Amino acid sequence: SQTLTSVIAPASSSMLITGSYDNSIQFWNRSSPTLAHLFSIADAHATGTSGPTGGNGVRALAATPDGSSFFSSGQGGDIRCWDTLNGDPLYTIVGAHSPSDVIRAITISPDGKKICSAGSFDGSLGQGTVQDGSIKCWDAHREGRFLFSTASSHGPSWGISSLSFTPDGGKLVSVSPANTLTTPPSPTYLSCVDANTGLKLNTLPSSADGFMRVTPDGSTVVTGATSMLQLWAVPNLCTRPAETFDVDALALDVMPNASRLFVANKN
Repeated sequence: SQTLTSVIAPASSSMLITGSYDNSIQFWNRSSPTLAHLFSIADAHATGTSGPTGGNGVRALAATPDGSSFFSSGQGGDIRCWDTLNGDPLYTIVGAHSPSDVIRAITISPDGKKICSAGSFDGSLGQGTVQDGSIKCWDAHREGRFLFSTASSHGPSWGISSLSFTPDGGKLVSVSPANTLTTPPSPTYLSCVDANTGLKLNTLPSSADGFMRVTPDGSTVVTGATSMLQLWAVPNLCTRPAETFDVDALALDVMPNASRLFVANKN
């Protein structure tokens, strides 16, 4: 078996789509009581040196709002677009990032017109380069035509591990892991940029371990970390979290009506 790195449930579809370290994308019937396997795409992002579980793998997935297609990324610098129904390749954004970088974060705007991506050093592979914390944006309706790249949100880091549009599509919120290559190590950063211009709006030190969600109403950014869950006010982020909770939050999600927050941890 292979370690899963990403999962999406596209709208208007009965499929569940997963990516894994073996460089494959798997399609499942989420309406089936046994989550029946349907088909797979082999070697979706097969490039570079093998990782600890068999390959660099598919590291991020993002579905379009209508669920008709989805994007995948990994190592090698490319972002690929696929047909949700049958897994056929639609187009590839070639050289979106450096071939040595792992693209661990991709997100699609609520209107489906933009796809944004960010690279990140992957310590589990023992390779990669220190990143500048920039985000790249592409036209999803014109086969990945380049739109803009944000300026560095902060100093050199291990890139961006989590990236999300606000529900109105006007802002991009990101989490950058701590840079342990510097002395002293830099903190984790939570950043907000204008999704139309790429201009930085705010950057704050955070305790996030790379997990972040924007609530569906767009009012709050939730970040998770070991022994800490933090809530930050949007639109331009406060200078400190609005609330902090003493709880392990290694993965999280928010209900569509923003009434409940689900948190998972190692226990």
